[in-house]
Amino acid sequence: MPIRKRVYKKRKAAPRRRKLAISRGPNNLAALARTNYARCSEIKALNPGGGLGSVLTTNTVYSVTSALAMTGAFRAKEIAQYYQEFRITKVIFRFKPLFDTYQAGVALAGGAAPQLYMYVNRDGDVSGDSTTMTRMGINPVSLAKDGNKTITWKPSVVYPSDTGLASIIKVSPWLNCNNQNTAGAYVPNATLHYGLVFNAVALDGTGSAPVSPVGTAEIETFFEFRRPQYQPVQGDTPVVSL
Repeated sequence: MPIRKRVYKKRKAAPRRRKLAISRGPNNLAALARTNYARCSEIKALNPGGGLGSVLTTNTVYSVTSALAMTGAFRAKEIAQYYQEFRITKVIFRFKPLFDTYQAGVALAGGAAPQLYMYVNRDGDVSGDSTTMTRMGINPVSLAKDGNKTITWKPSVVYPSDTGLASIIKVSPWLNCNNQNTAGAYVPNATLHYGLVFNAVALDGTGSAPVSPVGTAEIETFFEFRRPQYQPVQGDTPVVSL
């Protein structure tokens, strides 16, 4: 008796799903960002004493204010002359200790390393000393731990009141790229932005406060620009038709 072959029916393939078409209209944010906006970031070393070799010392209160003005940012200052408004979206502060334990030859109470106190200040006031910062309840960061210490914040701007009332504090508002009080030539906006206050506190075995190099620091400022205005590039010869 011949062997009968079993015939299998071919299953129908599932219909392919159509891909949804993504609208690429004139309101595409990616396209607008390429034409109407610009962004950049700039890294600057904090050198209170001047020069590239400057270091920060213990028991000294530092306030990051003037370093955040656009006048001190070379790259942002050049881009700003082609836009009407700018703002600072965020700032990254990096503290780089010179050691992971306190330097040899200095007797600290309990052998502890300096404690780094940091807080973000919105109104521009600066704490008077390390005692005040300790009483504020700030949780310190020990410099005995390896690695850099980083904090990120959005700076604020303090507007003087024209009516004699309290000043207005706004977080990173849009500001004119050109100095508001200067007509004609481009002058970078010099408005101060307020933010971080920090101090590395250390006490030796006698209870006094030694002033020793503790590390270096840098800030990375993120700028954003909008409303472009096109100006002639230096060296171009204008063409005038009469």
